[in-house]
Amino acid sequence: MKKNSIIFFGTEDFAATILQGLIDSHDFEIKMVVTRPDKPIGREHKLHQPPIKILAKKNGLKVEQPSTLKNFNLQTGANLGIAVQYGLLIPKQILKSLPHGIINIHPSLLPKYRGASPIQSAILNGENKTGVTIMKMDEGLDTGPILLQKQAQIEPNETYTTLAQKLAQIASETLTEAVRGYVSGQIQPQAQDNNLATYCREFKREDGQIDWSKSAEKIYNQWRALQPWPGVFTEAMFGGKKMKIKILKMSLAADFNVISKMEKKLSSPFIKLNKKTLGAVAGDGQTLIIDELQPEGKKIMTAEAFINGYLH
Repeated sequence: MKKNSIIFFGTEDFAATILQGLIDSHDFEIKMVVTRPDKPIGREHKLHQPPIKILAKKNGLKVEQPSTLKNFNLQTGANLGIAVQYGLLIPKQILKSLPHGIINIHPSLLPKYRGASPIQSAILNGENKTGVTIMKMDEGLDTGPILLQKQAQIEPNETYTTLAQKLAQIASETLTEAVRGYVSGQIQPQAQDNNLATYCREFKREDGQIDWSKSAEKIYNQWRALQPWPGVFTEAMFGGKKMKIKILKMSLAADFNVISKMEKKLSSPFIKLNKKTLGAVAGDGQTLIIDELQPEGKKIMTAEAFINGYLH
């Protein structure tokens, strides 16, 4: 069977899983990989290569990193584009320049959770299912007609990291079926119902601040959704000084009834449950177990170390 010659647009780890699947497949010839420019990271602004670039170079693929696609030349002979977690606008002239257009993989069951943060938003909102949509791109924001969808469960303790890995694997396994059916005409694109559309925004650092008046479940969902970035944090008073504290690992307490009766100090959300166990009381009186945290300017600490340093 003739291979589909493709251009791949992508940048982050989720996209790298899809690209690896295309590399391993015998159905595709990858003519070019287009990713975002290297990004300065940290205080020294050292340039950081996107995961897609690293993977593409490792496999000897041609890589381009335009800062915009406005005047980008796609003279490669490819008949199809595949875009995953790219991060830049793909203009109309590029969408129309490939014989079969561009297929996009979106990690939600569209039209729900269109936008920048579908995985995080599903977890944050306490959803128990999500999925992957493979669609033909148009000029709108995740509005293109659907080729194929696959559903996935969201487990109660699943974080963004584990769910993203699961959805990327599902997408990788589904992509060949979708492309083969679409190119052959066996799969006809189906328009989305715009009346059912919901949208999600890109998260910022301040979205990680915990509001302890919320329920334990909502706070736990916030932690699950925002790992590893932007992460969650709180502010507390210690020694008359306000301190920002990142919470790196937390879980729901197994026995709410016993723990929720313990005293909570107004200056801090934290409570010492025993010599090694740290808790924090939520607005519904239920308690979260804090396993690992990092006070501002300090190293990462276990609950026991934090108790010995701040709650002894």
